[in-house]
Amino acid sequence: MLFLPRLRDYQNSTVAAYVKDGGEGIGSLIIRGQLQAYICRACGYTELWTESPQDIPVEEIEGARLLRDADSPYR
Repeated sequence: MLFLPRLRDYQNSTVAAYVKDGGEGIGSLIIRGQLQAYICRACGYTELWTESPQDIPVEEIEGARLLRDADSPYR
């Protein structure tokens, strides 16, 4: 099993649910809901987990909405 504490894209940027320019130059990004991964090295099965999901500012993400339990994909 491989654990990746921080996922990055091809530009070496953090992959997260919410990323916003902090307005204070390079390195001032506001990052919420950073993704982490667990990967099976035998078969490649991958699980993604979100760090501190309660800190994701839903109201600032276009199209995002909180689902009621009845509308949720979780069982």
